[in-house]
Amino acid sequence: MSVCDHVECGDKGCLRDNPKRCCHEECLGGCFHLNSPRHCYACKHFRQISDGECVPECQSDLYEPHKH
Repeated sequence: MSVCDHVECGDKGCLRDNPKRCCHEECLGGCFHLNSPRHCYACKHFRQISDGECVPECQSDLYEPHKH
């Protein structure tokens, strides 16, 4: 069993197959592809419906549900 280095990677988590490699900044809790905001287990902020990419804010033609 391997353990992710939460001190180094923080909330973004570690790569599934290599717990010594940290995920993209927009990931939350781990990922299955390195340096990709499209391959996160969950998103820190928002996930775009169109392509599944984790992003820090909504596109201009969309809105954040908790703000409306």
